[in-house]
Amino acid sequence: MDRMIERKETVVPCNPSLSVVVPTKNRQEILKGLISSFVGQELDSYIEFLIIDQSQTQIDEQQLAILKSLVNCIGCGSVLKYYHKPELSGLTAAKNFGIDQAIGEIILFLDDDVVLLPGFLNELLSGIEHGFDGVSGVQIQDSSNKSKMSEIYSTIFQRGYLRDRRRYINRNFNRLPRYVSSQVLSGGLTAYRRDLLISERFDTNLVSYCLGEDKEYSLRVSVKGAKLAICTKALAFHFRHPEGKPNPIERYEAKTALVKYLQTRNEQVTGKENLWASNWALFGIFVEACFVGAKSRSLQPIKGVFSGLRKAKQGFIGLKFINLR
Repeated sequence: MDRMIERKETVVPCNPSLSVVVPTKNRQEILKGLISSFVGQELDSYIEFLIIDQSQTQIDEQQLAILKSLVNCIGCGSVLKYYHKPELSGLTAAKNFGIDQAIGEIILFLDDDVVLLPGFLNELLSGIEHGFDGVSGVQIQDSSNKSKMSEIYSTIFQRGYLRDRRRYINRNFNRLPRYVSSQVLSGGLTAYRRDLLISERFDTNLVSYCLGEDKEYSLRVSVKGAKLAICTKALAFHFRHPEGKPNPIERYEAKTALVKYLQTRNEQVTGKENLWASNWALFGIFVEACFVGAKSRSLQPIKGVFSGLRKAKQGFIGLKFINLR
């Protein structure tokens, strides 16, 4: 648990071979938008696309042929590899499977519903060349009240080892330096060095569409010494496809239980700050649930908070997103 990451002194060459891992489930039709955004990225390296499809139904041959033709347009010998793996139990399992199959020196994880802006790859990979172990891009944010509320929660209530600056950086990227150090990176828009991913795997106790698998991983490796950053010049749109997303009870149940899970996972390496940071974050989730519930005239968010606390106390039994083995 307290093993530190061994940092290698090898220099990553310019334009390293790149593997792009894209987990997907029941959303095969939106993959075209993601892959199309790679065309014109002005990258001279080999790109290997790995589609990890957890849908029950395999993609049809015509759709697959279209995706392969789009990859061919990228050039540089880029290829697409499609894996139909409905037996994999969630996002973390799909990512670990992708790591096992990937051959690139850098592995980029992307959600299936993102679209990269021009220059994204060059900017992101330049962060690896500058010595970071993991670099995330910026998700272009909207100005909705929901987004603002989430930023307020992150700023006020996520402190200590749970500090999460992603929403602030996403909303203020054009006023910040090129690289901003961050102990939390977004899972669907992040590249890591292969050697880090080999030594530290994604947590398969987090299953299904788990809220926070990216936070768990990046917090764990940063505490152990990995150098992480967000590149404010690597921009992408995230359309947040509604398929497979949790309802309000599940969402707040998962957010609450995840804080307790992170507290358990990190108690040996975060010291005394663990307890107060966790309790302050839990209080913030309750405040947010009250605000959201009042606005929607629903008790579901608050019910989710108390359900998450109860199930966490019972050893995380009965949670859809955590399955301790």
